[in-house]
Amino acid sequence: MISKTEISRKIQKRTWYGIKATVIIGPSLFHTSGLGIFLIPHPSVVNWLLRQKMAESDRQTLTLVHEYKHLQSLPFIIVYTLFFFALASAAGHLRLTEIIILAVSSQATWEIVSEILTINNDIQFYHNSYAKVTIIPRIIFWFAICALATTGWLIVLL
Repeated sequence: MISKTEISRKIQKRTWYGIKATVIIGPSLFHTSGLGIFLIPHPSVVNWLLRQKMAESDRQTLTLVHEYKHLQSLPFIIVYTLFFFALASAAGHLRLTEIIILAVSSQATWEIVSEILTINNDIQFYHNSYAKVTIIPRIIFWFAICALATTGWLIVLL
């Protein structure tokens, strides 16, 4: 018998900009996502934190949507990150520590965008999925991710 944690789910859809996106969730804490033939396995840190103690089917569905929304928003985050680094460069903030902070801040912004798009995808399903889940992981996520995103702007602006 296969347990719920051993089941994986896969979606393939075209992005709004025409490239086929692939997202594979499970069976472990790693998932794979990417565009075309470029698929990148990575840990499910954000989804793991946000979806604590959620029903497995809801967790997988929201994780699939979240990862797909990353791929949908990729062109915007590329432009954002290039703009962010251009501002930092113009301000003379491109030492190694600043580069790392700006990269982490850009990733945090991408996580925020992806989760907002996940919520907007089906707000009623999102709300229902969290009906029996504690709010603490979401508070931790939103506080930490907003702090990381803001830190990059502090580097650029100060």
